[in-house]
Amino acid sequence: MTLIITLICIAIEQFTPKLSQHRNYHWLKQYMLWFRHAFPNLDGTTTLLLILSPIIILGILLLSSVNALLWFLLSIVILCYSIGPKNTVIQVTDYRDAAERGDIEAAMRYADKLNPYTHSMTNVAQANQHVINAILTNTSERITAVLFWFILLGPLGALLYRCSEQLMRYSQANEGETLQEAAQRLHFILAWLPTRLTIFSYALGGNMSDAWQNWRHYQSKWAQIYCDDNRGLLICSGLGALQIEPTCRENNLQNVQCALALANRAIIIWVSFIAILTLAGFF
Repeated sequence: MTLIITLICIAIEQFTPKLSQHRNYHWLKQYMLWFRHAFPNLDGTTTLLLILSPIIILGILLLSSVNALLWFLLSIVILCYSIGPKNTVIQVTDYRDAAERGDIEAAMRYADKLNPYTHSMTNVAQANQHVINAILTNTSERITAVLFWFILLGPLGALLYRCSEQLMRYSQANEGETLQEAAQRLHFILAWLPTRLTIFSYALGGNMSDAWQNWRHYQSKWAQIYCDDNRGLLICSGLGALQIEPTCRENNLQNVQCALALANRAIIIWVSFIAILTLAGFF
């Protein structure tokens, strides 16, 4: 069942690209703001747990009260909703089209939307680097980490991961430091193992030797550059799999396309692994 649901959701994501326009987490933002206003004296960790608990409890009650067919359909809906929220392929295509026609302003805008950690960009080479970084991180953030928690905890695991990521973003923009720290800590914990499994899939889909080398030397060479070790490891190991130096600042559109191809191979590796586990009787 897990394999079938995964394949259906990946196919939906691939062949219905406009689906991402209908993924809206505004309700979670409003819920968080209401909760903080209603209970302003709670610490960040308690607030985060109390925000997420009703969502998880309602989900458990709903999924446990339906028959097998409805559970199957609800699982597809929840997993499709949890993937994303944006479609990386569409965003990269928009960026590449703008860069190829020489519309630098539009290209910079698309690069900024792709990569929430984008710093100031003054030329296309820098924008290409940011897009490559976004592809390598978004593969885990938007797809493989969601699949990991779906495999482990079912549809509610996928939803929990997406809610943690969205709360981290919303709390950075709207809330106090304690909730922000709690949201970042939870998301880091949930992303820790999926990040490393995604790096492993990058190594299998690209140059394994360079990917491992970049992973091994990450702390001594590049950790100080990135604000998050999960994200930094994905970028540096992914660049190693692509045989691109993390310090390279002359990336072109061909490297962007290669990064997107590596991301697609990584997803195929994940689906293949799920299929193997299914055939082995784990699901």
